[in-house]
Amino acid sequence: MRHLYIVAYDVAAPRRLKKVHRIVRDFGDRLQLSVYLCQLSEKELALLRERLTDVVNQAHDQVLFVRLAPVRTGDEAAERVDHLGREPYLEDVGAMVY
Repeated sequence: MRHLYIVAYDVAAPRRLKKVHRIVRDFGDRLQLSVYLCQLSEKELALLRERLTDVVNQAHDQVLFVRLAPVRTGDEAAERVDHLGREPYLEDVGAMVY
């Protein structure tokens, strides 16, 4: 079974950024400069993570994998967002209108 994922990255060094870009573009469609929509099986997701792990600096870079699926009752944002590198800041504030 395949799932849609948003894959977004923030890479500190230009050389690593270029490598991460090349890897992610092989797996999905670009939405923004460092944001991709990917349709992945579990095996493809594991392969993408493996390839990125070889490039990403765990202390300075960040790659987020957001699975787009129906939210189940009790599902927390932190459980839906996976990442490599720096921990994402996830504030659970509910709906906001500005």
